[in-house]
Amino acid sequence: MSRIENKKREKKIKRYMRMGVTMTVILLIFGVLAVDFRIRKSLAIEEVSLIDYKHLKEYQYLVHIMGKNYVLDFSELSGALNNKFAEFREIAYNIKRYATDFLKR
Repeated sequence: MSRIENKKREKKIKRYMRMGVTMTVILLIFGVLAVDFRIRKSLAIEEVSLIDYKHLKEYQYLVHIMGKNYVLDFSELSGALNNKFAEFREIAYNIKRYATDFLKR
């Protein structure tokens, strides 16, 4: 085999290995969550589960992960997204206007 074929084969093997490891981790996480849910349900434990979230205010969430609470604030993120969408709308409008002006000529 040539060097190029070897590189392609190695790249393919690495990609499949990464996908395999990722899928294994995802399955393990779902398994831990399923077992946690079933144990809490069978023992009638009303505490917060392994991973949980609550909506506090607009754009704010309380996330509970393994006994620790984290407050996530998406207000800055939503503002930045709105600005980007506004810029995109303006660019799309300008392109449409230039296209119609060009076609009218």
